Amino acid sequence: MVEASKQCERAKIPTCYPPITFDKLLNNDFDKIIVFAERSTEKSLKNYLKENPVKKGDNILVIIGPEGGFSESEFEYFRNKNLPLITLGDLILKAETAVIIGLGNIIYEY
Repeated sequence: MVEASKQCERAKIPTCYPPITFDKLLNNDFDKIIVFAERSTEKSLKNYLKENPVKKGDNILVIIGPEGGFSESEFEYFRNKNLPLITLGDLILKAETAVIIGLGNIIYEY
C-alpha cells in the first residue's frame, strides 16, 4: 500500500484492517451501507443514490463480495439487516474491478 500510495501521490496511506465478521463491522457508525451484489439485487446504484444522496462528510461502508459472489446465507444476512442490495449492471465483475466501478460511481453521483 505504501508503494501504491506513493505512485498515486496520495497524502495519506490507507489503513488495511484485519478481517472481521459482518456483525462487528456493522456495529460501527455508518451513514450509508451499500452492498454490491451480482444477483438478488433490488435496484441500481443511481436509483438508490437518488433516494439516498451522498452528503459531504458521509461515512459510507461499501461491501463487495468475493470472487464467485456472496453465499445464499450472506444474502439472507444482508436482507435480515435491511441492507440495500445494489447492482453495478448486467455484467459479473471481478472483485477488484467492482471496487473501482462502485467507488467511481459513488464519487460521480456525489
